[in-house]
Amino acid sequence: MREQLQQQVPKQDLLRPEPAESAVTELPHETPCFVIEEFRFEGDGVQRFAWLKNVVLPYRGQCIGLEGIRRIAALLDAKLIEWGYATTKTSLPAQNMSGGTLLFHVHVGRVSAVRFVEAGSDLPDKAWGTWRNAYPVSEGDVLNIRDLEQGTEQMQRLPSQAVRNRIEPGEQADTSVVVIERQAGSLADRMRGGLTLDNSGTEPLGKKQFSGYLSLDNPLGLNDILSLNVSSNTENLNSEHRSQSASIGYSIPFGYSTLSYNRSKNRYAQIVQGTTAHFLSSGSSSSDQFRLDHILLRNASSKFGVYAAVSTRRARSFLDDVELLVQKRRTTNFETGINYKKLIGDAAIYLEAGYRRGMGWKDAQEDFSDSPDGLTLRPKLWLFSASITKPFAIAEQPFQYSLSINGQHTKDVTTSNDQFSIGNRYSVRGFDGESILLAESGYSLRNEVATSFQLAESVSMQAYAGIDLGRVWGASAELLIGTKLAGAVLGLRGQWKGLQWDIGVGTPLYKPEGFTTRNTNPYLTVTYGF
Repeated sequence: MREQLQQQVPKQDLLRPEPAESAVTELPHETPCFVIEEFRFEGDGVQRFAWLKNVVLPYRGQCIGLEGIRRIAALLDAKLIEWGYATTKTSLPAQNMSGGTLLFHVHVGRVSAVRFVEAGSDLPDKAWGTWRNAYPVSEGDVLNIRDLEQGTEQMQRLPSQAVRNRIEPGEQADTSVVVIERQAGSLADRMRGGLTLDNSGTEPLGKKQFSGYLSLDNPLGLNDILSLNVSSNTENLNSEHRSQSASIGYSIPFGYSTLSYNRSKNRYAQIVQGTTAHFLSSGSSSSDQFRLDHILLRNASSKFGVYAAVSTRRARSFLDDVELLVQKRRTTNFETGINYKKLIGDAAIYLEAGYRRGMGWKDAQEDFSDSPDGLTLRPKLWLFSASITKPFAIAEQPFQYSLSINGQHTKDVTTSNDQFSIGNRYSVRGFDGESILLAESGYSLRNEVATSFQLAESVSMQAYAGIDLGRVWGASAELLIGTKLAGAVLGLRGQWKGLQWDIGVGTPLYKPEGFTTRNTNPYLTVTYGF
């Protein structure tokens, strides 16, 4: 499914740039003072705050007076807030410091209740939906702002609802009430879709391609999303001339985890001219994937997650009505990996690395055992992707630079379905996509500079320029006429109400001798969203 339709799970996060590192708190020289050799912490549930000892470690062995103690206490409270414990505080109980020990009491802030209310009022929110599976928060938990941010992100994956949190004092000491304010959309707001027409097809089946999507927020009232995507060629569409796909996706959050499922089907058919006759080449494939994402760590400016996925693929090919059994495929893959997002100033960095391996699960066919070239249906693939975006200005005109890289690496000899390709608008721009370079390993690197402006009050525009490059390697690359491509693109994106468009033109900067492509390649995408 094409990139512009990847709207199944809208992304929302509450990360913000990390504040500048504060200098180590200096303690004044005071009289009287006490040499402190040990810092101790007491309080109900204080065990989870053992890391506070590292905060005060630089002051061990110093002679500390009353002002120094006050500064250390303020530093401890600041660190608690930095790590999200906004309602946990420290205090100094009565004590004798002449023995070299300084005792702090930690008042652990807990959640006494969670209230779910309508935005702009204090009335209970009784509309369709819930907060419970999105927020990793329950009565009695230690209150941490990161948990509230995670829940807010999970609920705001749905464009039809907006969420805001506030914290109110609880009835008991050291407790708070978490109030979740939600602005829920109507059924019409929860449904959205779009239709797209572009020229990303190939000459044999036609350049004009149609695609569309439908999405429903909260079908089960669990902050879940259900989506449907379809695509098809449009020129001379019939049973002997088609390239079509359809997919359905579903995702549901569970606190710091998100479970998603996707099923897709594809079919193609075209008349192929032989030396003495023509015949119908056709085929179909289907795939299923379950994926679980989990956030392991997060702070104000970054989050680190892991994921695991299991996918299956089934494929059949035919010449006229005769099935090509040697091309019949039943494969299963397991994939796991890590991802990381970080805001540094006004720059955003995203990294993901994964490992995918073919498995013998779920009726997967046996691997090739006697292939002379080592061809396998169960390759071991290392996957990687990264991106960075950075805004800047020239003569007060705002610009944004973005860089992204995607790729994979394997030492195995694989079939084409497991290989990496370059040479179209989704990998290395500047080419028409009629010819590609395909091999076991490879990467594509895309650079883009863009600037936004208003053409009219309701028309938003963005001009962009990009230079991309890519390379493939592996056993199959020995049969290619080359392994590297580079291209450039100039374009204009725009939006007016529900209408969006992307008009660009690309040209090759480098291609192997004999690699066929036009010198000027227009790119056009028009989408109407509703």
